[in-house]
Amino acid sequence: MILEKPTYRSLIIENARYLNENDSYPTKYHISLKNFLDFLREIRWIHKNINKLQNTVIISIDFRSNLLAIIVKMLWLRSAKVIATIHIDQGQTIVDKSSIFAGVILNFITKLFYERADILICGSKGIAHKLKRDFRLKNSISTIYEGIDLRPSKPKIFRNNAEKVIITVG
Repeated sequence: MILEKPTYRSLIIENARYLNENDSYPTKYHISLKNFLDFLREIRWIHKNINKLQNTVIISIDFRSNLLAIIVKMLWLRSAKVIATIHIDQGQTIVDKSSIFAGVILNFITKLFYERADILICGSKGIAHKLKRDFRLKNSISTIYEGIDLRPSKPKIFRNNAEKVIITVG
């Protein structure tokens, strides 16, 4: 399930479900009746699709999706697990993209809902530290670094008992 078709690259995912066409989200956070109604429509759409699939683990990516997944879990899917991932400095993004009023509300909402995620994962220790500090979160936050170091290095030889490696590109 994908909230919005990407605008910057083509994405071919078999059986993908898109709620919105590309460029449907504003670049600034503001409080309006339309935004609130859109958010409720998204909650309903996610709930309907997750119920159909009977998923028990929801992996969400970044702010809006994280809030939606956690709210759906709280309202209907209490036994589901939510893994919320954060790839940006959320506190600074709220400051940069919000009015003062919207910022106060979003800071409160972030703390309230992120504390209800089963697992929080950030793309770096710095983002994890800022998230914990800015929103006074009590959750432990895991870090999975984004990308790989592309500098030349000697090839590693992995034996059967060697550590497992997860690589993300993008």
